Formats: sequence, C-alpha cells, structure tokens
Amino acid sequence: MPYKVLDFFAGAGGLSEGMRMAGLDVVYANEIDRWAKLTYAHNHSATFFHCGDISAVTQDTINRDLENRFGFGVDEIDMMAGGPPCQGFSIIGQRNINDPRNRLFKEFLRLVEQIQPKAFIMENVFGLLSMQDGKVKDEIIEAFTAVGYTVTKPEVLTACDFGVPQMRRRVFFLGIRRDLSNAPLVYPQPTHTGTRRLSDLAAYVTVGDAISDLPENVVESTGTDAGEAIAYRMAATTEYQRLMRGKRQTIYNHHTKRFLDTRMERILNLNEGATKVSLPAELQTGGHENKDLFVNSDFALWRRCSHFLMLEICPIFLRLKSRA
Repeated sequence: MPYKVLDFFAGAGGLSEGMRMAGLDVVYANEIDRWAKLTYAHNHSATFFHCGDISAVTQDTINRDLENRFGFGVDEIDMMAGGPPCQGFSIIGQRNINDPRNRLFKEFLRLVEQIQPKAFIMENVFGLLSMQDGKVKDEIIEAFTAVGYTVTKPEVLTACDFGVPQMRRRVFFLGIRRDLSNAPLVYPQPTHTGTRRLSDLAAYVTVGDAISDLPENVVESTGTDAGEAIAYRMAATTEYQRLMRGKRQTIYNHHTKRFLDTRMERILNLNEGATKVSLPAELQTGGHENKDLFVNSDFALWRRCSHFLMLEICPIFLRLKSRA
C-alpha cells in the first residue's frame, strides 16, 4: 500500500505531482486559491481538495473529509507536505521578519502537531536560510522538534540536479516522528550533473531538450483559454519531451504575446546567454531594467538549464532558433 499524504498550500499541484510520481498517494490537499483548485482538480481528481484558509482547517475537519470520501481517518495518514507562501522569505523581494506570510508555516506546524504523521516535508525559498542571520531557520527546526520530530538539517536542492531544465533552488525541511526513529531522514542524491565528463550521472536537461519540439505557430492569448489544440512541430527527440507529452499528440495553451519592435530587435541581437549590456547602446535603454535583464539573459540558454524562463516568450525564441 502506498503511503498516504496530506498536501497543504498545494497550489496547482506541483508538489502533489512529484509525490505521485514517487509512488505516494496524496489523499487530501488544501489551497486557498480557487483558480489553482481548477488545475489541481483536473490533474488530481482522486484527491479530496479543500479550497479555503488553512487557519480554519483542523484535525477534525480533515478527519471528517477523509472519512466521507475514503472511509478512513487521519490516523492512517503517513506524511504531511507543504510549501507555505514564500514572499516574505524570498531574496527577490523585500524580506521582512514581520511579514504575516512568514508565519503561515506555524499553521502547518499546528496541523503536524495535531495529526502527528509519521513524517513531514516542508519546502520554501532558499532565502529563508539566511533570514535574520539564520534565526528563522533555527526557529522552524526548534518548533518541529518541540512537537515530537527528529528534524534533518535543512538542505537546498536544485531542480536541475534531478532532471528539471531549470536552476531552481528550494530549501527542504524533513522530519520523522521521534518515536519511530532518532536518526534523521536523508536527502536524495542528484541524478544529473552539468559536468558529465567528471561524473557517471546523466547530463543536465537543457532548455533545448525541453522545448525544441514546441510549435512555432502560436495562438495569441486573449485572456481566456479557448482550448485551442496545436500539433507539435516535430517528433519528440528527448526523454524529457516524451515524458512531458505522455500520449498526447497536441499541445494546449501555447500562447504568446505581442512584443514592441524594439524588444524584438533586442532578442534578435542577443547571443546565447548574453545580457542586454552586450547590445548596441540604442537598444539598451527603455523598459524595466530588471525585467529585460532577466528575460534576455536567461531564456536564451538553449544548451543549458535556465534560471528563469517566461513561458510567453518560448514561442518567439523557438522561431528565432529555427532561423539560425
């Protein structure tokens, strides 16, 4: 029997999907965003989804929902997972120890204490580790330890080390109930590397590996999803593309946006991995400085993992690559 999991701050279901792929059974999810619920429910129809504020969720409400849906209660739950909103912790924005979003992890802690699953996993932005000189991290570890868990030292995992074409870093907290083990849980070892010549691991999945099969022709977004299906531009050429396609022969939601002529000229004049400072002076001015820097330096890493990739730009980039 697969381990039964509760997922909090579930969003559109990214963490749930990872756990499903790992063979776990996510039986319950909580998320306040009703739009995220639509995506989650479409992809995880077997999961009971509670759309609402986590502060109103208790052991009793979860137990009722599980018994009504599946015929078992929280006493059969093996693990809890969650990624509390991270804006207050992120190094991208203004970090503020008093940001109320920084305390949503305590709602997760409350439910862990009430339900007492065998194990928990909590993830967040890696900027959390350095917030208040590490005091926030220490507070989280101490809090989970106080409610009966052996907590593994938090570690930053990078998505590209596990076959995802993005250098996305997240910090993970793992815990196992102390009556089950005093030995901390261990983190998985990377499966991919950017220095393959020095390793037996698989090579990083690059942006090209991921999106080179997407259609060049796109449907301009009108702000609503009309459900247009577009054929892939070629047969899948990489394992990642085959994994993403599954059995589908068409792709949906392949939208782009209109770009000003100046911005298109910037993109056309950029070499792979370059930033806009490499452009002629007349193309470096105008627009949001940081936005242009991120977009133009990172989406163009065709033969590498990307730090940041705006999906609306992928079709434009594909057309430019096909001209090369």
